[in-house]
Amino acid sequence: MVIGESSPEYNSVFIEKAKETNSELYFADTNIKYYNTEIETDLLGDYQQKNCVTTMQAVDILSDNSIRLDPFKVAKGLQSVKDLSKFSGRWEVLNKSPLTIANAGHNGHGIRVVMEQLLKQNYSQLHIVFGMVSDKDIDEVLALMPKLFITFIANVAQIHECKYIKSKGYRI
Repeated sequence: MVIGESSPEYNSVFIEKAKETNSELYFADTNIKYYNTEIETDLLGDYQQKNCVTTMQAVDILSDNSIRLDPFKVAKGLQSVKDLSKFSGRWEVLNKSPLTIANAGHNGHGIRVVMEQLLKQNYSQLHIVFGMVSDKDIDEVLALMPKLFITFIANVAQIHECKYIKSKGYRI
């Protein structure tokens, strides 16, 4: 079991699950091998480095278990994730002026990271195309998003959620 980020709040859940399933448990962010290492990737967003460290931890575990992966190919893959996988929607810059960013957030922690990244950006006008799945805490996420610069774009299947979001003072 590979966990990207350890957290005193949640570690016990992972430890218990690992015991229950008789699995080895690895917290990628505690692997000294990748401490302060910049891994080259075409994915944007500060948190993508954490995702890459998690990937490298998994590659190390596979290698330790006789599944050899060519380090050059792994590095090449991380440099070309978007092209190889058609991955999109995570800190994806759709337009530079006005700055338009697509991000599929999934929880409060993820949105906090996005908000921190926004503070590092230079822009006069900002648009965010944002999405999340219905089983997440929308109130927690909305509380972290300033109403002044957020306009939600939704599809017809999200009418109920749109009414709720609009009732909180956001533009739809």
